[in-house]
Order: sequence, then C-alpha cells, then structure tokens
Amino acid sequence: MMPMAPPPAPMKHPKQRAIETAASVIEKALTIVVEDEISHESVKAAIKDVLLPGRGVVRVRWIPTMEQRPVMAGDGVTPLPPPDVEGANEPDDGDEGALEARGIGDNGGPPMEEVKVWEQVNDEYVYWEDILLDPVRAPGDTDWIAFRHLFTAKQAIAEFQGSSPKFDALIAAGKLESELCLWTEESAAKNLVGGGQPMKSATKLGDVIKKMMVWEIWDRPNRRIIWFIRECGGMPVRVDDDTYQLEGFYPIPRPMLAVTTTDTQIPKPFYDLYADLAADLDETSRRISNLTRQVKVRGAYNSASNEIAQLLAAEDQKMLPVDGVDMINGGLSNHLWIMPILDFVNALKELYVAREQIKQAIYEIMGISDIMRGATKASETATAQRIKGSMGMVRLSDQKQQAANFVTDLLRMKAELIAKNFDASTLTAMTGEEVTPEVMAILRSDFLRTCTVDIESDSTVVADEQDEQQSMTMAMQSIQAVMQGMAGVLQLGLFQPPMVAQLALGLMKILMHPIRNSRAFIQLLDDLSDQLQQQMQMQAMMGGPPPAAPPPGINPPPGGPPDGPPGMSPPAAPPKTNGAGPPRTGLPVGPGAINV
Repeated sequence: MMPMAPPPAPMKHPKQRAIETAASVIEKALTIVVEDEISHESVKAAIKDVLLPGRGVVRVRWIPTMEQRPVMAGDGVTPLPPPDVEGANEPDDGDEGALEARGIGDNGGPPMEEVKVWEQVNDEYVYWEDILLDPVRAPGDTDWIAFRHLFTAKQAIAEFQGSSPKFDALIAAGKLESELCLWTEESAAKNLVGGGQPMKSATKLGDVIKKMMVWEIWDRPNRRIIWFIRECGGMPVRVDDDTYQLEGFYPIPRPMLAVTTTDTQIPKPFYDLYADLAADLDETSRRISNLTRQVKVRGAYNSASNEIAQLLAAEDQKMLPVDGVDMINGGLSNHLWIMPILDFVNALKELYVAREQIKQAIYEIMGISDIMRGATKASETATAQRIKGSMGMVRLSDQKQQAANFVTDLLRMKAELIAKNFDASTLTAMTGEEVTPEVMAILRSDFLRTCTVDIESDSTVVADEQDEQQSMTMAMQSIQAVMQGMAGVLQLGLFQPPMVAQLALGLMKILMHPIRNSRAFIQLLDDLSDQLQQQMQMQAMMGGPPPAAPPPGINPPPGGPPDGPPGMSPPAAPPKTNGAGPPRTGLPVGPGAINV
C-alpha cells in the first residue's frame, strides 16, 4: 500500500502592505500603458466593427526592447574578459561571424548578450476579415485562432530568415518574391477566406506592392504559435513558444459580437435585423426624390401673343400689357395653362408619412427611443420622457455591458502581461513604487494575483466631477466619525493612547477601501501605522512609559497597589472636595489604569 502523501504546507499569505503595493503597481502601470491614442482608437474601431459587420476584436502585444551589452562578472559591474580560445588574437578582417564563433563581441572585446532594457504593452486593432476562429459552438472549446498578415519581401526576410530551411532556400535561390510575394492589399481584401462578398472599398486599396501572406496560428492544445504560408504547398516558416504565458493563452479577449445564437460563434450584423425595412426606406426615399423633381412650375401659352411669354418671367408686382386677348370670352385663361402640381404634392405627403413609419419601425427593432435621438414633443410630461429614456437604456444595456466587459478583459490581459513579463526594474521606473521580492511574488503568482488584485474598467464611464466630490465628502465624514469615536474611548481610559491610535488607523482603512480615489490616503495611513509601531517598539526597548496615577476621586486599596514592586510609595491622597459632595466613583484602579 502506498504511503499517504503529506498534507500540503499552508500557503503563507503576504502582508497587506505588499498586497496594496502590488495593486498600486498594476494600477499605475495600466494608467501609463492605456494613456495613448492607440489604445483608445483600437477600442473605437472594434466597436464600429460590432455595429457594421458584427464582430470587434483587439489584441494585446508585449514588446520588449533588447540591446547588445557585455556579459558582466559576478559583481554585476565588471565585464567578462574576452575568452582565451585558439585564434582569439588573430585578425578577423571584419568578419562578424568569426568573432561570434570565437565567443567575443563585435568589437573584439568581451562577449556580448541580449539584454532587455525596456518593455511595453500595446493594443492592436484587428480588422474583422483578418482573423479566423475555430468553428465550434462554445468559446471555451476554441482550439485555435489565426491572424492574417501581409509582409513585404524585406520584412519577411528580417522576420523569418534562419527559421525554416525551405524558406532560406527560396531566399538563396532568389525566388522569394516570385514564389511567395503574390498578394497586394487589394487582392487580399477581395479574397475573403471566410466567404462572402468583398467590401466596395477594396478597390481603393493599393495594388502595386507585392506582399507575402502569412498566417499567425495560435495553437492552444500545444501552447505554441505557428507562422504558416499557404503557398508552395503549405509551409510553416517558424514555430514560437508561448512567451506571453496568459491564463487563457489567446492574446485577445472574447470578441464583441452583434447578434449571436447558441449554435455558432458567427455573429449576425444588426443590419440583418432590419435589412428589408432599410430596402423599403431606400425605395421610398428614391420616390420622394423623383417626385420632388417633378414639383415645379411649368405650363403652355398661346404663341400668337408675345406678351404672354413674358408673364411667367415677370418680377413681383409687375403688370404687363397684353394685346389681342378677348377678356369677355374666357379672357387670359384661354391663352395660358399651368401644369397642376397638387397631385404630386399629395403623393409627396403620403411618401413622407410612409418614410417616417418605416423609420419608427427600425427604431423599435433597434431599441432607440425618440428621447435618445433628441426628438420630443412639448405636450409630453417629464415622467413620459424619463420612461422613454429608461426603456431605451434597457434595450441598449446589453451592448453597453458587452463593451464594458470587453474593455475590462482587455485591461486584465494587459495586467497579466505586465505582472508575468515585466522586470522589477521596469516596474519601479514606470510607477515609482519600490517593487520588493514579496511584491514580485504576488505579481508572478496567478493565485495570489487573482485573489488580491482586482482589475475593473472605468474607461466606459464618463468622468463625473460630482461623483468625485461625493467620494471626498464620504471620506471626510468617515474620518470625522472615527476621530469622534476614538476621543470617547480615550476619555473612558480603557486603552493606552498608542493602542487607540492603532485602532483608529485600522478603522479608517476599513472605511476608506470602498471609496473611490482613496488609495493615496490608505497609503498615508499605512505609513502612519508603521511609524507608530516603530515608536511603540522603541518605548518598549527603553523600559516603557512611567506608571500612570489613579484617576482623581478614587481611593487606592490599603497597602498600595497589589503586586506592586517593593519600595514603591503609596499614591497621593485624593484632593479635597470643598463641600461639593462625595468624590466621583469610577473604574477600579489597577496596574494599567490611565489618569483621565
């Protein structure tokens, strides 16, 4: 029988100060990486894709900056000397390969190595036609996703040379451009890998520079990234390890989708919901335009009278003489005919009414109330306006929540990349916080990071000054309540002042945590608590504070304080009452009593 394994050792929970420092590091680092135009524009473009084709995607990228630097000795300051190998002092004739083969630097000096000097995390918008997903029903069953890239020959050589023998053979034979660079921006946009009709804007893209189409395939079961070219019978040009080490593996949060069903991840655009109504709206608008062109003053006149020809071109309040017109038998109306436009006007009115009805039907399908479009009536009450606005917000709440979840997942993914890949020196330079080994342990550990640091998005909420003022008011009220309560505890004399101060600081921290924008004040409370703890330790080392006298009006027990040290003089007699009645009674006097 196999012996039972010993129970796992309990995980040591980090100190609260280290937890708060880790949270502050992540918060400040995220603030730095998202305060750029690329992040905002990427999310905006993804939201536009949700409204048009029905799917919005943004990916994250970890970009380390590497430099060649000398290999340092054990002290971290002195570079290692050049290796003493055969031929190390021979002339190199400028051959960098020979220098590298001998293990020395490019300048013939100490050996060199790649060192990470800086790193950053960026957002990258992914066009909806440049991504493929595993065709499964549930997002959790997705085993692969692929991104489409277009490389010029120069870019492809810089990126993939030395990674594939077949690719290197094409470079050596000079057939890279003729065999692989077969695409242009226009031809790639017209060739939809997922099927369907290309966008009309595809014809406006460049059709001159030949490029290579490379697919970046993220293989989750094997946790690797395959760079694949479909030409030449299919050729993997490189296979990378999973350097991101993300918990969900993929570098994208769950895509924002328009209209979804449970049997597929392929979304349906919002336009499909009212496509027939949109076609009717276009037809109605076309007829309105045609009828509007027909509504014009036109007519005919008797060519025997030249004066009638000038009648329609006459200015206001101008009278024209007309000869040869029999005013008795029909008069001028027999010589002039105006084409009637009343029928056209009536038809236009009906078409305008029909168009408004079609628009209202579209608004009802999409859940856009008139109050959200700025349309209202003076006869409607304020309650009716609020009802319309609330109903419109209810219909749009799912889309708003989806966008908020998307931004939240994007921030969490960035935070995970920062926590798992950034060095302590980089985080210290970015945030100004002292990143200790304990803080790095929290950031590096998945369990501790998810249990102690929570990432929430505030980018989807419009900044509200009134909300911040309310937070400050709540903070001041909390501080005032704690100070008043601690003053009462001091008057009772139940605890020594240092203990009361520690209790007050702890209560303030508890009350401050739920309040927004309170992290700076909580850090100040932590510093005060540490200073107070140091003072208490110093007093304990110096012998502690002198014993306190009993409260006035309380007689000590006969024989002095119990268990008092020998030789101690009895406490002073209580003061006289001067006829004001018996002295006050209070708590019994003991060795730890405080004179109030």
